Amino acid sequence: MKRLKQTLLIIVFMSSLVGVAQKNYTEASVKDALKQGFAEFVDNLRPAYSNGDTYKEFKDKVFFGVVNPPNYTLPPVPAEGENLLQKTYQFLVANYSSRQLLEKADYKTFGKAILYINNYSNNNNKSVQDAEVALFGGNSQLISNNALLSNTRGVCKWWQLWCHLDQIFGGGGAGQLLQAIVQFIIILIL
Repeated sequence: MKRLKQTLLIIVFMSSLVGVAQKNYTEASVKDALKQGFAEFVDNLRPAYSNGDTYKEFKDKVFFGVVNPPNYTLPPVPAEGENLLQKTYQFLVANYSSRQLLEKADYKTFGKAILYINNYSNNNNKSVQDAEVALFGGNSQLISNNALLSNTRGVCKWWQLWCHLDQIFGGGGAGQLLQAIVQFIIILIL
């Protein structure tokens, strides 16, 4: 009985900590995290852009590591993934410094991509990781095996948007964190 009381007390304490942590999220902190996530995404795709590349050349290098890959077509990318890649291309063409990139970061496009991940995961009963892959065409082999982008910084791969946000917030509980900030994202992108 004593052990049960201790266990219940620990559970109540831990759940109160989770509640407090979730209440600390603000519209401003979520906006800043989305900006930082977008800036990291752009930096991770920087190796796929060379001065003068067209958008198609850039996209080929993002997915294949080369321009005009033989005998392969790009998978269909949902609008949210396509918009994120196009914005990234625009920022790379502008050649912003890291500071400028963070100041001008397109948090709305990044937020819409995060919402896509959340909705795909919830509506299809899939993991967040599966949803991140779906955002960029659904071919995990293709996006994971690009030698040009395999050396991205940190623990997250270039296409793991939620992983980047989880690292920014330092949450570790990606699913809980995602649900806590989704409402802020919806407010910010409307």
